[in-house]
Amino acid sequence: MELPLKNGFISNYQVGDKIFQIDELLVFSELSLNGTEGEPESPAKLIESVKRAIRPPESAGTLTDGEAFALAVRVSLAIKELGKDIAP
Repeated sequence: MELPLKNGFISNYQVGDKIFQIDELLVFSELSLNGTEGEPESPAKLIESVKRAIRPPESAGTLTDGEAFALAVRVSLAIKELGKDIAP
């Protein structure tokens, strides 16, 4: 399996034997719309936000909550790193 795609905010993430395309900016947007901006996110909100950002959307149905949470942590780390990269 390969993880070659990195296109703007859309990246491939692997969890277990599955690879998912996730729009990192969409995860951030989902969290912001759920009112979690600036607060620690609950696992349920992280899981829901990641599932909504997976492309194609129907592949999100194959995730367990544990896998979705693992992806949420990886995406959160990527978003934090992105913030460091674009900060003045």
